[in-house]
Amino acid sequence: MTNDPDGPLLIESPAQRKERERAEEERRDRRNRQLQLWFNGILMGATIVTAGIVLYQNFILNSTLVEMGRQSKAAEDSARYAEASVKVGRDAVALSERAMNETLNQSAKALQAQIEASRLDQRAWVMAESIATQGEFSEGSNMSVQVAITNSGLSPALAVETQSVLNVVLVNSALLPLRPPVYEPSKSVIGPHEISFIQSNAIPLTAPRVQAIKQGIVVLRVVGVIHYRDIFNKPHGTGFCLEWPYEPGRTEKTLWSNCSAKVGGNWAN
Repeated sequence: MTNDPDGPLLIESPAQRKERERAEEERRDRRNRQLQLWFNGILMGATIVTAGIVLYQNFILNSTLVEMGRQSKAAEDSARYAEASVKVGRDAVALSERAMNETLNQSAKALQAQIEASRLDQRAWVMAESIATQGEFSEGSNMSVQVAITNSGLSPALAVETQSVLNVVLVNSALLPLRPPVYEPSKSVIGPHEISFIQSNAIPLTAPRVQAIKQGIVVLRVVGVIHYRDIFNKPHGTGFCLEWPYEPGRTEKTLWSNCSAKVGGNWAN
């Protein structure tokens, strides 16, 4: 589903969906390749640094042994050089430990980044997919909407909670805070590529409301929020805002469009 705030339609065609999924797959592949190159580079750098430290330590220790042999007849000098060699050895060990700790830290960071990337690829993505209007647009009727939501991710969405509200509002008016859910949160699970539905409240179409909608003073607006958790117990959310402005001669009731960028309301994390 496209998420263009100024887009005219909420429903995406099969071709658009296929193109989006292909683009997402390519992006995941590029990200995984970049992370793998980064991880390999860190490991190679750590190996080179460790090898250099070991060679440096061997060089220092060999030099110390040679010097101690030359000064074996002088007890005082031998003691002084022995003390110096111990200090050099301690410094070399400390340097080696610091290098190894840095290597482990970098490796841990690279591994964590790879884990996060894998989780991002495997997580659930719940989005609003389509909307259906219920009731006739006529004086004395009651209208409500049913929003279809789908999980386009690769794993189930857990503890799904939804709410939506249908209002008649002024054109380009700011979003109002959502009231408590019309229905109790479902706490449901939406599997990969499964579809669930959100039912809004019903509003009466009084004569003044119908006249104001036809005059373009107000529009029908449905606003909703979807809360859920992925399989790694991380919380996520999706918001949607859709409007049904009156257009003379239009009979298709499902032609809702995204709220304008000025109004907002469409988001996901």
